[in-house]
Amino acid sequence: MTTHSETLANHLSYLLLRLGIRCSHTEKTVDGKIYFRLFVCGEDRMLFNTLPFKLKKSIYSFRNSKYGYPLPIIQHIAETYAGTLGGNRGSHRKVIGKHASYSKGERYIYDTLNQRTEANSLNDKTLLAIKFQFEEGLKVIKEVLQLTARLEKLSKDEFNSLHKLLPFSFNKIHASIVVKPSTTRNYMQRGLPKDPVKIEKIKSYILQELILRERDLSKAIADINNVLYFSWDTITEIKPVDYDDYVYDLVVPEGHMFVGGNLPTILHNTSLAHQLAVNVQLPKDKGGADGIAVWIDSEGTIRPEYIVKLALAQGLDSKEVLKNFRGVRSFNSDHQMLLTENVEGLIKQGLLIKLVIVDSLMGHFRSDFSGRGQLADRQQKLNKHLHVLLKLATQYNLAVYVTNQVMSKPDVFFGDPTEAIGGHVLAHASTYRIYLRRGKKGTRVAKLVDAPALPESEAIFQVTEEGIKDV
Repeated sequence: MTTHSETLANHLSYLLLRLGIRCSHTEKTVDGKIYFRLFVCGEDRMLFNTLPFKLKKSIYSFRNSKYGYPLPIIQHIAETYAGTLGGNRGSHRKVIGKHASYSKGERYIYDTLNQRTEANSLNDKTLLAIKFQFEEGLKVIKEVLQLTARLEKLSKDEFNSLHKLLPFSFNKIHASIVVKPSTTRNYMQRGLPKDPVKIEKIKSYILQELILRERDLSKAIADINNVLYFSWDTITEIKPVDYDDYVYDLVVPEGHMFVGGNLPTILHNTSLAHQLAVNVQLPKDKGGADGIAVWIDSEGTIRPEYIVKLALAQGLDSKEVLKNFRGVRSFNSDHQMLLTENVEGLIKQGLLIKLVIVDSLMGHFRSDFSGRGQLADRQQKLNKHLHVLLKLATQYNLAVYVTNQVMSKPDVFFGDPTEAIGGHVLAHASTYRIYLRRGKKGTRVAKLVDAPALPESEAIFQVTEEGIKDV
């Protein structure tokens, strides 16, 4: 799809992505004019057939393209193959070799895994076929592990079966048990030696080799699943540019990677949490609560340097503000719930806690409970978590501020497609619900979505280095 309008190309690529269709975004100059092109390839072309409204009644078929998974991914998979299933197996053929049947879509697998192709990318079809072969190889390794575990009890025929399944050459074992290579070959005809010490050395060597290969194959399969989940593009140039505006990013836990696109799409609501964590320490006559905040952080978003700036802007001692602040990282939903329950213990120790922040509330629950099959369990657990927070707020007269994630509903074609995570359980437990969105000229809009005694209304504010400012 080609257009002279960059805006149309951007909007169309995001629309397609919300429908589950990935596309590559490129530019081409024709007769001095720049045109913007969107390429849809691989299995994503098939999704066009499912669209309810199309101007053209064409039926799109699978079509490969140079736009696939980049070369470093091919190299990583090839290195894993060489160290797990691609080694010399003596008199036996390789698990994946030239003899491989191509009936299940494994065409070009052997050349790809041995990097005997000049291709700089890998399409979905080939990657799925490689994943299938890796999974089959992992099943074989698990089977051999079970046989090796009872090596001393194997009959001659059972040992021969084990030998045929090994992903490496059995003759390599001669160095570890200090015998001639010809001796290990004789084991195939005469059976394993009777010496229990040699049997134990053979068993130890095979187990060690298999466990390493099992680990690497399992990791490679997990890597392939991740690769299939994301859309990939290649960085062609990096250069500094003058940009006089705010930059918003999504921080991925542990990796702290930036997630971007053709349009700025990500907005933090963590800035408000930082502001509240500072304001709660203000005296009551200045709008504060003369207390301290406890921050339960599920996404690694606490920024002490930002708290220092906010404290100085409020005329507070930044060192004292940080000393009073309590921030802790949670690593899963159970840990998050445990930390929340421990807040009561801190209060009983004498800490004047007036604010509990959970940022973000649903992050761990979404990752720990995936799919509709676990939805009921997730909501029950979430309900228990929310009631602990409500108990803290009621019993100790403190405020609870939680940030929440939103998801995009692909079936919404008009209006705002975003919807809060957590469903009715979270909605009913929250006294005040505020929806944050981007406004004009660097401003932000806070919309009161739900409140027991207030009408729906909006407030415009701005996020600055000195904190949140009213516009």
